[in-house]
Amino acid sequence: MDVFVNKSWVKLNRTHDQYRRSLTSFLDHAFATNANQNKIACPCGICANRAYHERHTVMKHMIIKGMDVDYQKCIWVFHGESNVVDNDDIFEDNFDDGIDNTSEEGIFKMVGDAFDFHESTTSSSAKNVEAEAFFKLLEDAGQPLYNGCEEFTKLSFIVEMYHLKCLYGVKDVAIDALVKLFKKALPKDSTLPNSLKKIKTIIKKLGLDYKKIDVCPNDCVLFWKDKIGLDNCPTCDELRWKTADDGTIIELVNGKKVPKKVLRYFPLIPRLKRLFMSSKTSHIMRWHADQEKDDKMRHPSDSCVWKEFDVRYPDFARDPRNVRLGLSSDGFNPFGMMSTQYSIWPIVLMTYNLPPWLCMKQPYFILSLLIPGPKGPGNGIDVFLEPLVDELELLWKVGVETYDASKCETFTLHATLMYTINDFPAYGNLSSLPPKDKRACPYCNVDTCCMYLKGSKNSVT
Repeated sequence: MDVFVNKSWVKLNRTHDQYRRSLTSFLDHAFATNANQNKIACPCGICANRAYHERHTVMKHMIIKGMDVDYQKCIWVFHGESNVVDNDDIFEDNFDDGIDNTSEEGIFKMVGDAFDFHESTTSSSAKNVEAEAFFKLLEDAGQPLYNGCEEFTKLSFIVEMYHLKCLYGVKDVAIDALVKLFKKALPKDSTLPNSLKKIKTIIKKLGLDYKKIDVCPNDCVLFWKDKIGLDNCPTCDELRWKTADDGTIIELVNGKKVPKKVLRYFPLIPRLKRLFMSSKTSHIMRWHADQEKDDKMRHPSDSCVWKEFDVRYPDFARDPRNVRLGLSSDGFNPFGMMSTQYSIWPIVLMTYNLPPWLCMKQPYFILSLLIPGPKGPGNGIDVFLEPLVDELELLWKVGVETYDASKCETFTLHATLMYTINDFPAYGNLSSLPPKDKRACPYCNVDTCCMYLKGSKNSVT
């Protein structure tokens, strides 16, 4: 077999036909000689022959991650190679794609994570649609920014530029102008899209997206599920859409109506799955169980509440990969001007499976909801929390199939919300109780100890 005599194909750009043809020959021989129940040892950089998969899974692993570096230098005994001298040094690699493959490794992994290619439970029709989008994005990951460019591929440049936009808060208008400038400055064969709108279309395919849900202007209901087609709030009858001075509903050029209020929701499940699908974070999601116990309080897992929860729900506690979350919420003025009264409320989740030096760091915060202003939601925050509560309920009762990159296996992931982090007014809002007067303490409620101040019309707790 040529693929065993000349192993230089494993170093080729994994998006090119040459690599795929060699990989197909490699798999044909491996499954013909070493298959066990239609599975072989997966030689990719993560599995490293420790896990056995079917052909389509091994193919995807090899395209995304490439072959394990150590296995490249050995005799491929797991895949039918006899003791043949490896002539890799003798044969010249006559396929020069002009791109350093190692610099693309992170981009290839990002594409693989975004499409969750580890799971094989989806229908064939869904696989076909997903596969088409997957290979299109994979093509972008291997396509150079322009002919002869060795530093960036089309996708890596877009991702880095978008990362800088988010990191430094650059406005969309400014980025759009820069994209047009880059397009003019780069060679004519440049693969860079010519507008921010087209760039966002590519970014969305990586799973970095959110959902817009229209809200009643008076915060009564969300226009979703069975209410998605309504024009007026079923509670207060307020019109959902913005209107012009003459009372007509405002419509955009494409015919879409403009809602008065929009909730931005960032789905939780894909973000939790991404923590396990990444080889860099999957193993530390078990830190709370693997750490040495020394009776010192340095992490929530050392607390009595955590231990009591484990006793009360042993099925959940049995798998240390099940996620324990904390929720934080508070309002702030996005304009930074005290003269402008506007309050927007982000809902942020913390993952307490992580060690204490990571769980409270910004890269591991999960933005779940962005509740619009101009006023805070008050005790009506429950309405905005509905999408998050639905996901948490699914994660608690049913769970979701997730791939664990550290163990090269799938498991059913469950999650629970254990803590909230708030100031006292926000705590009152989340518990739907007024943080003042005779019931100022949400925990004590009607049993709150308080005293009425004569002449002030106020009570103190």
